[in-house]
Amino acid sequence: VRLWHPIWKDELHLNYCAQTAADAESAATRHQQYKKQQEQLGFGAYKLDMSRFLRRLSSRNPDSAVNKVLMGNLLIATNRFPPALEAYLEAFRSAPQEPLVSLCVSTLLLRASMHKKILDRHGVVLKAFAFMFEYAKLRTAPIVAKGHTMGGMEDGVAETLVLVREQEVSYNLGRGFQHLGLKHLASPWYERALELHDLIIAKRSALLSPTSSSSSSS
Repeated sequence: VRLWHPIWKDELHLNYCAQTAADAESAATRHQQYKKQQEQLGFGAYKLDMSRFLRRLSSRNPDSAVNKVLMGNLLIATNRFPPALEAYLEAFRSAPQEPLVSLCVSTLLLRASMHKKILDRHGVVLKAFAFMFEYAKLRTAPIVAKGHTMGGMEDGVAETLVLVREQEVSYNLGRGFQHLGLKHLASPWYERALELHDLIIAKRSALLSPTSSSSSSS
């Protein structure tokens, strides 16, 4: 429980700095440093609470890939990249057919490949794109929903969903190449994403048009 409002606390510290500092400029500097420390401590406490919460969830369900991905995200927020990669790889072992996990591993490896202290940069890049193309393969696989194949959906809806996923994959592949500065490899994927955007808009317009709804009902 807070004993006083945060604004009052800031005012008290500002008055203290004004009384103890040599001049107004140094008092303001000390107060800004104090506020920055408080913000860092507050975020650190939040991350500590989240870490404890996720560890409790992991102890209850150690095979949950979702918990491992969340822990990896939290570790990235604290700039702890090797433990984050290990968390993502554990999630990949638990759910190798989940495209999001492969995408998380790929993006983290791409980020690590740009670090100035990396030893095997080319090897890390190759591993990153191995996971990226694994993500692309899984994401564009035939849609399966509640035990029914794509044929269980309306043809127009299924085709639109396939195009949306292909557009997502095209953009992420282009973004991966752009992250490495390979713009000549990124451009075709971005162009493909823009082409798919026009196709998706046309498909959605056809699905929402009165003629398509009347034909499907008949």
